[in-house]
Parts: sequence; C-alpha cells; structure tokens
Amino acid sequence: MDWWCCGVARSTTFQSYCPSGPQVTKHPTEVKGLRVEPIIRSGLRTFTDEAGHLWCALADYFIRQALFEQARDVYEEGIASVLTVRAPPST
Repeated sequence: MDWWCCGVARSTTFQSYCPSGPQVTKHPTEVKGLRVEPIIRSGLRTFTDEAGHLWCALADYFIRQALFEQARDVYEEGIASVLTVRAPPST
C-alpha cells in the first residue's frame, strides 16, 4: 500500500501532510537541512490512525543511515504506543 500517494482524487489531510515521504525516509543521505525525526513525530501526534506507518517510516529512516540502535528504540517506542493493530485479511 502506497500510503504516501498524493493524488488529487485520493488526497487526504495525511497524504497532503508529507507528500515527499518516500524520498525523505528512503534516501536520508540525500536530504539536507530537513529535520526528519521531528516532522515524523509531529505526524504521529496529528495522525494517530497512521501511527504504525509513521513509526515504521521513522525506523526505516534510521536503518538506512546505519543507526540500528536508534531504529530499534523507535520500533520499541512504536510497539509500546500504538493503540490498535489490524489483523491481515483472512483468505
């Protein structure tokens, strides 16, 4: 699921919040002058229904910089704070 997609017909407040999400989290070494962690954490407070995706994006951001301990801490914080978990659809 491409939850960062920002099409005109499908655009939501969350999708408009950070349309450049994949570039920021998947190419962190190319991003200069942007404080990614505070931006994603702000999104966590604002978009609680997307918390799981945002926690994973933040951890991915750290993993791609080889900051594995920070990524682990983010995963642990995310697991402790996420309120709902959706089971995958049964087949």
